Amino acid sequence: MIISKMGKLKVDIDPKYSRYASEISAIPSKYDSLRVSKTFCNNRNCVSLIKVENFDWVLKRYMRPIFINSLIYTFIRPNKAIRAYRYAKRLLEMGIDTPYPVAYMATYRFGLFDIGYFISEYSSYRQLYETDSLSETDRKKLYRAFAEFTADLHRKRICHPDYNPGNILWGRTGDGEFKFMLVDINRLSFGKRSVRPYIKSLAEEHLPANLLEDYCAIMGYDLKMAESVIMQKRRHNARKMRLKELLGLKRKQE
Repeated sequence: MIISKMGKLKVDIDPKYSRYASEISAIPSKYDSLRVSKTFCNNRNCVSLIKVENFDWVLKRYMRPIFINSLIYTFIRPNKAIRAYRYAKRLLEMGIDTPYPVAYMATYRFGLFDIGYFISEYSSYRQLYETDSLSETDRKKLYRAFAEFTADLHRKRICHPDYNPGNILWGRTGDGEFKFMLVDINRLSFGKRSVRPYIKSLAEEHLPANLLEDYCAIMGYDLKMAESVIMQKRRHNARKMRLKELLGLKRKQE
């Protein structure tokens, strides 16, 4: 634990970058003056491409949690930043690609968790929906390779609950083979035995149209069963969204 002007700062840095500990540890206190090359997202969380020394790193700054979650992240379960860091290492050990983890940092106020930061190496891979540069033939090959990647992921009992095109990156090797990376991994689950959670993770409507059919063929699952699970999940998501909208309207009226 490091004491900084922002309060207490907890830092864990991958040994590969340990010589840059002072530069990394200074990021939370110098956040507003960082050398930002690009901002990928700035909603609840902010994801930016930053330059530190001669490195291009992706920095994710998680939104400050509500009080009850600060208590939870202090005393009960790891915060999102540390989970992202640990899960990245675990994925790489299991043979699943993800941008290499550099470090995580957590700031504390009054003894409670405040803000988390996760740093990874930058990858030039594209998001799954960025396929305009591919021919129709190559796009089909990409989607087939993606189905095989998904099957491999699930055989290793890794489930990504936010399995959407923005969280899946793709690239090509020198011989033209398609490769994939996972990002936004702090909510991953490992070791689930039931088939249903894995199939439910494919309910995102913007995934490739033939993914479920190809996936079931690879895994040996009944397609009609899988389609039923997907429809149930989508109905559940729709009800959840309507409830959020109603609660939002209610708050505005109050």
